Amino acid sequence: MSVPSTTATATTNALPARSKAVRLFSNIITYICHPLWLPLLMGYAIIYLFPAMFAGISAKDIGYFYINIIITAIFFPIVSILLMKGLGFITSLKLNDSKERIIPLMAIMIFYFWLGHVFNHIPKITVPVLFKAVYLGNFWAIAALFLLNIFTKVSMHTTGWGGIVGVFAIAEVALHQSALLPVAVAVVILGVVALSRYLLGAHTKSELVLGVIVGLIAQVAAYAYYA
Repeated sequence: MSVPSTTATATTNALPARSKAVRLFSNIITYICHPLWLPLLMGYAIIYLFPAMFAGISAKDIGYFYINIIITAIFFPIVSILLMKGLGFITSLKLNDSKERIIPLMAIMIFYFWLGHVFNHIPKITVPVLFKAVYLGNFWAIAALFLLNIFTKVSMHTTGWGGIVGVFAIAEVALHQSALLPVAVAVVILGVVALSRYLLGAHTKSELVLGVIVGLIAQVAAYAYYA
């Protein structure tokens, strides 16, 4: 009689078999709501929802903001991870293993640090505090994930979306902007993303919750730093 293997992860053992439809839906949510897109989404949301914060900043300068975000927070990380895969530093683009996350997280941390530095030192432009705080918060969140990765594989998806909830909550509570609807929408998306990652067996419940906490704390701390 064969003995059940004890080497499977707790995440996999905790989940029953999922239907193809459920896994397909979860995978689609995973890619659409991937944390790589979130720096751009967060920047666009702040500019679109709170335009009064950017009074006096020209459309050309706003375009400069977007270009910096796309190049530094999206293009460079994607190219870096693809190079790591091509050179054999990682075996999967999904970064399922904690050890495989080490080098990508280091690279992303550097890119996010530089982006936060750029927005904090743009000459002749007063960048809104909330906008600057978003990118400092992103850097702090990635730094926290890098350290926590030693002990557990915290969800980067829920970290990112937890950060978005935190940004909108700051806008509502601290800046007295009308952001209750964005907060509610972000919370719903966060829940769907967390459920999708759980159904795929990518994370345990504690890893998903810890991601939310890290994202929230990083954004609140970053805003408090600038405020």
